[in-house]
Amino acid sequence: MIENAALGATDQNRRALVGDVATAILKALETYAVENILQIGDLLGRQLCADSFKSCIRQGSSSR
Repeated sequence: MIENAALGATDQNRRALVGDVATAILKALETYAVENILQIGDLLGRQLCADSFKSCIRQGSSSR
């Protein structure tokens, strides 16, 4: 009985460790994904500003 209890406790500890590691990995991936989304949003915003600026310049030069 004592051996079974010890083995059960060991299994429980392993499961807890695996769960903790999985949680840490998922949080790291989530953080990385959020950072990438923010960078992509920033780049898209810059591109949109550049495109609208180019459009304004083209419209201004063609109206002369």
